[in-house]
Amino acid sequence: MSISFGTIRRRYDQGLDSIVRLVTQLEDRIEDLTALHVSTPQRLISSQATQIKRLKQTVANKDAELIEAHQLNRQLQTRLRELEKSIEAENSSITELPIKRDSHNSNQPPSLDLPWTKPKRTRSLRKQSGLQVGGQTGHQGVTLQPVAAPDRIIFHPVDNCRECGAELSSVETARFFRRQVFEIENGSLTAIEHRVSAKICPSCGNRSKQPFPVSVKAPVQYGASVLSRALYLHLYQLLPVARTQEAMRDLFGCHISQASIGRAARLCSAKLIRCEQRIKAAIRESAVIGADETGIRINGSNAWERARSHRYLNASGFAHASRSSGFQCHRHPQSIQRHFG
Repeated sequence: MSISFGTIRRRYDQGLDSIVRLVTQLEDRIEDLTALHVSTPQRLISSQATQIKRLKQTVANKDAELIEAHQLNRQLQTRLRELEKSIEAENSSITELPIKRDSHNSNQPPSLDLPWTKPKRTRSLRKQSGLQVGGQTGHQGVTLQPVAAPDRIIFHPVDNCRECGAELSSVETARFFRRQVFEIENGSLTAIEHRVSAKICPSCGNRSKQPFPVSVKAPVQYGASVLSRALYLHLYQLLPVARTQEAMRDLFGCHISQASIGRAARLCSAKLIRCEQRIKAAIRESAVIGADETGIRINGSNAWERARSHRYLNASGFAHASRSSGFQCHRHPQSIQRHFG
């Protein structure tokens, strides 16, 4: 409350009672400001003490987990040494094994060779370079960078205090936090910037920040429209990763990296686990099931690709060389025999 000389003069002209009321108002204002000054640090100290207590409990829990992990590691190392000694003892007692005959060392035709026992043949004369797998020193990576001038900006204001619930719509923003999402709109790459505001509550002094949308998780990222098109080209149209990268660049001007395409494929696969389980369950409950399998090479090793299906659904998967692995859908073998002859 500010009092000008003119205000004092008018009160003086009104008489002694007016002067007394003015002094009383000033005293009440001084008491209110004193109480606010004392209570605000106390609330802050109490909040900090609660946070410190919570952090101490978290540290104690982490210490207990670390001790348990060390104990488990010690037990595993002991078990590993025991297994190594057992393997060495077994190897020392094994006599010379008989030679396994195949089309490579006998007159047996190649058609009788098992897929996982076929002799390895030289396929390349290239020698090992001695370099580590992956990008080499000096390799220029492809990292998604934010743009200085995004095509569209979406604001996410904070309207209420997260601590006391006070209204903050009229409070000035203390700071903006930015994240950018690249989407494909109208056939071209578009940069969309999300800005969330942070405000200082005038009532409790707490800084409240509006959270970003759930889909916006990184400072710079590709949106669903980019990843869905890349997965469509790679997984449905069966384009290799390099060809998918080239198609995204030529069609949409999107210079997505091969690692981003692979990460999107793994994320999509993880989200389809429940759908896959429901398809398999429906096939198992079917009265008639179609079954087939074929050999396939995966990362230089032999494996089997198995397919199970009925009229509307199909499930396929890969298994190791052993035919006994993998799920079995033969719930009604007699029905299968009658259906397929």
